[in-house]
Amino acid sequence: MPNHAIKERLKGFNGPAKHLNRSFTKDASSSRQQFKVVFVLLENFSIAAFTSAVDVLATANLVSRSPMIECVHCSLSGQSVISDIGLEIRTEHSVEQTTLNDHDMLVICGGYRTPLKAQRGLQALLHSSAARQCWIGSLWNGVYQIAHAGLLHERSATAHPDNIALLTELFPKTEILHKPYVIDGAYFSCAGPNSAMQMMLDLTARLFGPEIRLSAEEILTCDTRLDADDNLITKSKHRALPAHLRAVIELMENNIEEPLTLAEIARYVDISRRQIERLFARYFDISPSRYYLELRLTKARQLLLQSDRSVAEVSVACGFLSSTHFSHSFRDIFGLSPTQMRSRFLSDWLKGA
Repeated sequence: MPNHAIKERLKGFNGPAKHLNRSFTKDASSSRQQFKVVFVLLENFSIAAFTSAVDVLATANLVSRSPMIECVHCSLSGQSVISDIGLEIRTEHSVEQTTLNDHDMLVICGGYRTPLKAQRGLQALLHSSAARQCWIGSLWNGVYQIAHAGLLHERSATAHPDNIALLTELFPKTEILHKPYVIDGAYFSCAGPNSAMQMMLDLTARLFGPEIRLSAEEILTCDTRLDADDNLITKSKHRALPAHLRAVIELMENNIEEPLTLAEIARYVDISRRQIERLFARYFDISPSRYYLELRLTKARQLLLQSDRSVAEVSVACGFLSSTHFSHSFRDIFGLSPTQMRSRFLSDWLKGA
């Protein structure tokens, strides 16, 4: 599979804070190739499905604080494309030009009124991408192009419900499923805009790790789970964990400025310290104290980058009695001092402004 460097970079980061902030770790200066995703926009493509998919990748870049992913979009001719709602979208190049470029993932973007007819240049791009073992997928009825290229023989796929009967008849060697999205090996497809987001979140987890997926999902889908009586972040991110472990994490998240001791946490959730340690070892492969520390330091990083509080104020807000201890712990996790991180972030922001 292309770009093995990305998966290799994910090895060696055990705690959640190290994973979510790997651009600030000690090896952050080492260069690596970005994971390149090419979106092919077909006539009358679903702009909602397209933006949902792109938004996941852009948010993954945001929460990782590292430019892991490059997204480009092209058309059959290289000219502008009219979306399903009549918006004209300018593209960067044609599919013939894309054939000459290196990419790791190819996504064919269709829509409700996208014509189901083979496109010679696109078929060539699909075959060359398959030969290079790229990830290949589709939005809405873009799966027609992939199936027509013969790449889905003995594989499963999906499409918008209105297209399933026709695709089943046209491509009997492909199992067309009535599912929101399907990922079969390196091939993926979805039925519409909502499933486009979920599918891309799933792919993000497979490519860059579950923590990146969870962080992106919290930002993009928070309004689908909002409940005034719940701790939104804890309920969504840790909903599959045992009740006792969720309770421990919720206590930690709600007590950043004045951290609780492990003995206090154990008393509140009515289990032993040893039970808590076993739960964290099983589900996170990390000690409770380390998890709590990284949680506080992740909050500190957010305050440093999103507020004008001084380093000393951030230190106190995240439960550190000594600024020296805070700085040493921060550098241990992120490879930079709090001051250096803020300076680097501002420098990068000014360059992009």
